Amino acid sequence: MLRTMVAVATLLTAAALTAPSAPAEAPCGHGTLSGGQLTWCKVTNDWGQLEAFAQWGGSDDGVAVQLLRNGQQNNMTVYLDQADHPNPASGQWAGWVARGKGFANKTSGLRAGLWFRGCATDDNQHFLCTGWTNYR
Repeated sequence: MLRTMVAVATLLTAAALTAPSAPAEAPCGHGTLSGGQLTWCKVTNDWGQLEAFAQWGGSDDGVAVQLLRNGQQNNMTVYLDQADHPNPASGQWAGWVARGKGFANKTSGLRAGLWFRGCATDDNQHFLCTGWTNYR
């Protein structure tokens, strides 16, 4: 599963998705991959490109976040926030449900209707977050 999520992230970075719903420069979109569905949101700053994505209906189901700088994983702290609807008010989401250095994913406890966003932090009160992307 982890290898598949990393492969998805690589494809997102390379914009190799089929039938995207938005232009490549759009911050969020959806498409297909290996017979399944994929949604994503991404944002870029001087830390690199932060991507959150959800995949289901193919060979693997899961959500993940990664931070890439110059095509390489940036080992800053990244995490996934989870909510029951997009753009919840402050404090109305579950907080981080997966956390890692440069990459984090979640494959259990997923259900239709959940929304996720990826965030990165320099561990010094500075944050960068993507938009909210849906799982199913």
